Amino acid sequence: MKKPLGILKATRKSPLETAVFLLIAASVITVGAAFMAVGAATLFARADASQATVTGGAQLVSDTTAAGGKAIKFAASAGNPQPTPADPPASNTTTGGRGGAMTNLNNVSFTGAGLTSKYHIYASHINTAKPIGLMLHFHGDGAADFTDYNKNSALDADGSTGLVQVARDYNMLFVSVKSPASGSNCSASSPCWWDNGNPNSDYVAALMQKLYGQYNIDKSRIWYTGYSGGAQLISQYLVLRHSDLIVGGGAVIFAGGGSPVGASADPKPIYKLADVSTVFRQNFRMFWFTGTNDYDDGDGYDSRTDANEGSAWYKNNGFTQTGSNFTYKITHDQVENDPAGYFGKITRQRIELAMPRP
Repeated sequence: MKKPLGILKATRKSPLETAVFLLIAASVITVGAAFMAVGAATLFARADASQATVTGGAQLVSDTTAAGGKAIKFAASAGNPQPTPADPPASNTTTGGRGGAMTNLNNVSFTGAGLTSKYHIYASHINTAKPIGLMLHFHGDGAADFTDYNKNSALDADGSTGLVQVARDYNMLFVSVKSPASGSNCSASSPCWWDNGNPNSDYVAALMQKLYGQYNIDKSRIWYTGYSGGAQLISQYLVLRHSDLIVGGGAVIFAGGGSPVGASADPKPIYKLADVSTVFRQNFRMFWFTGTNDYDDGDGYDSRTDANEGSAWYKNNGFTQTGSNFTYKITHDQVENDPAGYFGKITRQRIELAMPRP
C-alpha cells in the first residue's frame, strides 16, 4: 500500500550543525544584498546618463514639490547628490556676449562686409548687473559729430548734455560709427552715409554682430540716432535691411530721414518689406526731429520735406510707433551746433517715453 504524503519528520541537530547552518544562511543573504546593490546602482547610473543626454549634461529634477517649490540641479557626482539652486533661465533677448572691454576707446578700426572704418565706444559706465542696451550714432556729411566727439553737442562725450550722457543714464553702450566713405560722392576727408547706402548698412550690421559677441546686450534696448546723412542711412537703408538684429528700441532721426522710395534715396535701397515682421513694425519706435527752417543746407537738400516724406511712409507701412516734431524755428546746422543740445534733449525724451531706466 502507498505511503501517504506526510509531514517530514523533524530531526534534532547538534549545536555545531546549527551554527554552521546559520553561518551559511548569513553568507547567502550578504551576497544577495550585494548583487541587489550593484544592480540598483547600475540602473540609476543608466537613468542619470540618459537624463544627462537629454538636458545637455545637467541632471535636472523637475519635482518642485520635493524641492520646496524650486527646481533643483544635482551635481554630477557619485553617492548621495546635494541639491544646488538651478541656473536662472537665459533671456531670449540678450546676446550672451562676453569679453568686451568696459572702457572708453576712440578710433577703433573695424573691417566688416568688405569695408573698413572706425568707431568710438563708451563702456566705462556699464553696470553688468543690469540690462545693457546699445545706442549707435551716425554722423552727418563730413563727420564733424564723429571727429569732434567732445566739444560737439551731438556726442558731448566729456560733458553732460549730449548723447553719451543719455547712454550713461540708461546703461547703454554708446558707439559712434564713421562711414567707410565707399561711394563716389564721398571721400576719406568728407565721409557720408547715404552714398553707397546698402553696403554701408551692411557694414553697420557686421559691427553690431561683433558687439553682440563682446557684450551681453539686450536686443530689446537698441537705439539709433543719426544726423543729416546719418539720418538717411537709418530711414532709407539700415532699419529695413537689418530689422532682424533688433527685438525692440527705436530711432531718433535728426535733420532728414527720407522715405526709401523718395527722390533722395539714391542709390535705391535694396530690401524686402515682407521680411520686416509685423511685430517689429509695431514695436520699433521712430521719431523725426527737423527744424522749420531746415529746407536748404547750402547744397539744395530739403531736410524738412525729406523728413515729412519719411515719417509718412513708415506710418503708412505698418510702423505704428512713429512721431515727429517740425516746429522748432532752426536751420540744418543749428540742429547740430545749438548749445542747448538738441540731440541729447530730444533723444532723452523719446527713450523716457519708451522704457524705464534699468
